Amino acid sequence: MKNYITIILISFIFVSCDLYKQDAYKEQFVVEAYLIADEELPEVRLTTTGPIDQIFDINSRTINDATVIIREFDENGVIQWTEVFQNRAIGYYEPTSAGRLVLPRRKYHLEITTNSGEIIRASTVVPDTFSVVSLSAIALPYQGPDQFELLLTPSFYPGRQGYYIFSTLTLDPENAEFTPFYAGVADNREDVYTVSSGLLNESNTNGAGSGDIKLTFPWIGVAFYGPNRISASAVDDNIYDFVRSASVQLGGSTQSPGEIENVISNIDGGIGIFGSYAKISVDVEVLKN
Repeated sequence: MKNYITIILISFIFVSCDLYKQDAYKEQFVVEAYLIADEELPEVRLTTTGPIDQIFDINSRTINDATVIIREFDENGVIQWTEVFQNRAIGYYEPTSAGRLVLPRRKYHLEITTNSGEIIRASTVVPDTFSVVSLSAIALPYQGPDQFELLLTPSFYPGRQGYYIFSTLTLDPENAEFTPFYAGVADNREDVYTVSSGLLNESNTNGAGSGDIKLTFPWIGVAFYGPNRISASAVDDNIYDFVRSASVQLGGSTQSPGEIENVISNIDGGIGIFGSYAKISVDVEVLKN
């Protein structure tokens, strides 16, 4: 899922001067960070946009002298801790404390101060964790009569139903054989090591009547035979807004260009994504007929 969003974000950075109404190009800060429930704090990437008429070299667009801070708040809005990040590599910042975990249902606030005094802010509420109730099979023939079906508990998110992105990741990237569809359309196998769905909400799924979520995984989402990892990610509002609006910008709409809405970014003082998600994964085997 992260790879899917990162691809969208790179496209977004490259053409960002066309996504916002302005008389002339203006450089903007770009933030990228994904918090995952029950995993350690992630690194934060800070770069800038570039003019569309110039070759875009992301390494020359990095910001390496900023102050980066993330704060955690509990469900009552009480601050729990403040973590200062350090510049690890070009454009990348990592937490100074080891082992600090991102907790579900907590709010995290990002604050960046650049060397020239600009302030960049963003916040996210992390979706609750969820689990696999059952998996229909651990191995199935490709496009056979049965499909992989997952029954999941729902992920709680305050004020709305859950939104999900599903993906497959090949576990044998160097040796796995393409499935027929991707053999005909994939120019670079690395581009489809991970294949992600669009956004789905709980009403798009066929539950079992107990509030659980039932997913029948489509064969179009499988790019390689052999061992694959199927993942489901429950996403926060920031990823939901960014993905649905970026998908329109990148060709998912019948609107004319002048009618397409701008990509929705939750970054105050910049653009990009400071988002969070909870995820589960199961490993399966896709067999040749």
